[in-house]
Amino acid sequence: MKAFLDSCRSAGITPVENSLDCDAVVIWSVLWNGRMAKNQSVYEHYRGQGKPVIVIDVGALDREVTWKIAINNINATGHYGHQQHLDWDRPTHLGLQLHNIKHNRGSILLALQHRKSLQWDNMPDLVTWTRNSIADLRKYTDRPIVIRPHPRSPAFIPRHRFGMENFVNCTLEQPMRIDDTYDKYDIDYGYHTVMNYCSGPGVSAAIAGASVLTDSSSLAYPVSTHLEHIENPKSVDREQWFVEICHTEYTVEEIEPTVRMHVYTERTRHVPLPYIKHELEEWDGVRGPKKSWWYKVQLFNPVYHTGPMLYFDLDTVIVGNIDWLWQVPSNRFWAARDFKYLMKRSKFSINSSVMWFNPEVYKTVYTEFDVKLIINNPRCPWHGDQDYIYEKVKECVSFYSTDQILSYRWQVAQGGYDFRFRKHKDPGADSVIPPGASILVFHGNPNPHEVKDNIISQHWC
Repeated sequence: MKAFLDSCRSAGITPVENSLDCDAVVIWSVLWNGRMAKNQSVYEHYRGQGKPVIVIDVGALDREVTWKIAINNINATGHYGHQQHLDWDRPTHLGLQLHNIKHNRGSILLALQHRKSLQWDNMPDLVTWTRNSIADLRKYTDRPIVIRPHPRSPAFIPRHRFGMENFVNCTLEQPMRIDDTYDKYDIDYGYHTVMNYCSGPGVSAAIAGASVLTDSSSLAYPVSTHLEHIENPKSVDREQWFVEICHTEYTVEEIEPTVRMHVYTERTRHVPLPYIKHELEEWDGVRGPKKSWWYKVQLFNPVYHTGPMLYFDLDTVIVGNIDWLWQVPSNRFWAARDFKYLMKRSKFSINSSVMWFNPEVYKTVYTEFDVKLIINNPRCPWHGDQDYIYEKVKECVSFYSTDQILSYRWQVAQGGYDFRFRKHKDPGADSVIPPGASILVFHGNPNPHEVKDNIISQHWC
């Protein structure tokens, strides 16, 4: 929760404690029990106003390592955005593996939920549901059934309340808390089938290789079997489900405010998580290789981003440590120097491939920009975005070291460029990164993907 709220603050969102008059509310869990019982009235107040309730809870993927974040509920009725812009490598990043279904492993686990949870809203009492579930199971299987109460349910439920005397081969298992953990309990998913209404065990069991039987409100429902197939569950494709489910939970490192990767691009371009996509405005008449650079002005729109921004063009190649880029006075606008200084030392402007600034401080770059001045205007006062941006911020500009940010084609490729003879000094030679260099800028031609160079294959992806 602390990591989440700190992250909100870093994004310019102001958290307020114990208020019923905010744009959204963040609560821990939807279990209306114990210290969390008061959350129910908060939840109902905000939902009654049509405002979102952000719910944080322990995860089902890797308990106490990944944490669930959802809107309005933590089962399939909640919203996660997890089917948008899937990162197919995310399970690997989380260290998770989808295990194959192992059939004929003996018993069936009946994993119960808490009667005071939002997930159990409008459901019968647990005893009735349990008895009905056992009766339904017995129509199709005579396998042993293990009944496991929710860890925060009463520690002992008399067998006669379940009516288990009427059902052969049923046992009751009490969850045991694991020492030195926040909320972790012993549980083994080595069952033939795990039956669960809509909570975490359904997801965990499906990943662990058990067949699962759930309600449609469960996140595991897409891979759930049916009662009539419980003895011989039909195979289902679980790969995409697994990737999607890995986008419903996050590690603390992902939640807390660290470096956030933003991508500013066209509406049609796919940007995978965890990158944050900003769709650029389309300006009529601003297209093509000689005009699209003007879209960079939109970086200064504070609607997209507030707070310090370290910006790179996509064709910038990082070849060394870059900590020094933000270890600079924050009251200045920092940028690479325009490489035309290599031809004319008195030339002062920026190269906008590398910039460090706060869009909110320099928002006039965007708000005072008149797109009509550059569209089909032969008298446009600026050659491109760099000249315009420099004109607006030059009173505050500081240039990064010219020894650390280099032009690839003029300073690195083929021995560097000889401007007097307009050719490279050592044509055909391998590129060499000078000592101390951190960044190679690809301005003009070629682009990184067009270069067959060990430097590029080693440092750029």
